[in-house]
Amino acid sequence: MGNSANILLPLDDNGHPIHLPTPSGTTTVVDGTSGSAASGQFTTDTTVRLAMQTADGFYKIAASPTATTSDVPLADKSVEYILIPAGNKIACVTGKLHVTVCQGG
Repeated sequence: MGNSANILLPLDDNGHPIHLPTPSGTTTVVDGTSGSAASGQFTTDTTVRLAMQTADGFYKIAASPTATTSDVPLADKSVEYILIPAGNKIACVTGKLHVTVCQGG
């Protein structure tokens, strides 16, 4: 291996490496601090990195979503990787959701 560093990936329950998508740098902020707000429509199946900022929030994925506090919770300053199917948007409420498109998802 020469001088290259060994990079250890996290393992799943079966001992297989878990692939993590790489953020591409394209980030949209969906501001749900004053009520439900939605992103633009995704035209292809897209893996995204979600990062909630400013407060605990909730999100919903649908063709025309309105997020409520009954939807998927996401704690302040936490991160999730999810797939948004083509033709859908993501909405959030009670916080600002940073949505970053990923490569390799």
